[in-house]
Amino acid sequence: MGSKATSVIAVLTCGNLFFAAIILWNIYGKKLDPYQSNKDRNCQISLTEKLLIFISIAATVFLMMSIILDVYYLDHLMPTFLSLYYVLLAIIRFQVLTPVLQIDDTDFEVYKVQ
Repeated sequence: MGSKATSVIAVLTCGNLFFAAIILWNIYGKKLDPYQSNKDRNCQISLTEKLLIFISIAATVFLMMSIILDVYYLDHLMPTFLSLYYVLLAIIRFQVLTPVLQIDDTDFEVYKVQ
């Protein structure tokens, strides 16, 4: 159990550091679309941050629950847990994170020919 928990912590830490690097690259890196307005870029960065933080939390909860089920010999509950977990992920994904980036809010004026 000890080595499994250590490896899970190491993988989660590496994943979170990778996500932090992606967020920093999005904030401080070169703008990929030179015509993109600052408002649209900030909205895109905000969406990226929210998605990566959500993925990090979801991965942590999943690994925590699978270790708990393994420790207490509740492997027979794993299909039920996975079903509830995936339904919860879908609800959160489509209800909470989708409205952040709407096509109506995008500024297309910057793409018009001068």
